[in-house]
Amino acid sequence: MGQPTWRELKTIDVPLSAGTAWTMALEYVNAGRLLKFSATGDWRPEGVTSPIEADGDPLAPNAGSEFFDSAPFGALIGRVGISSAAATPTDYTFPIGRTAVLTVPQDKNGALFLAVNDHPTRMGKVTGPLKVTIFEAL
Repeated sequence: MGQPTWRELKTIDVPLSAGTAWTMALEYVNAGRLLKFSATGDWRPEGVTSPIEADGDPLAPNAGSEFFDSAPFGALIGRVGISSAAATPTDYTFPIGRTAVLTVPQDKNGALFLAVNDHPTRMGKVTGPLKVTIFEAL
């Protein structure tokens, strides 16, 4: 099987606005869809003095209190779910970092949200947005 052909869907700043924990990147993604993410720039989670790239920093002062324990503190993470207000147990949460390619699981569909991997009470307090480009395989 050869490499997929990619089509750009959207480029978005994350966070899109101050005080927003989860930024809606796409209104709806179907189960089984193959997506690619590319993030550039850096951001500064609350309480961190040095900028962090999208891959995160497991040695940052607040490390160990992140929302998603399968990714480093400060990393870009994604979620397919139903609400920007809060994650639910049925959502699909995944690490992105500077780049990721993934297939949305067959039993998951909904809006695509992006955020910094930090403690839930601080997720909306990150400054300096990342620029994230989302692609789909044709």
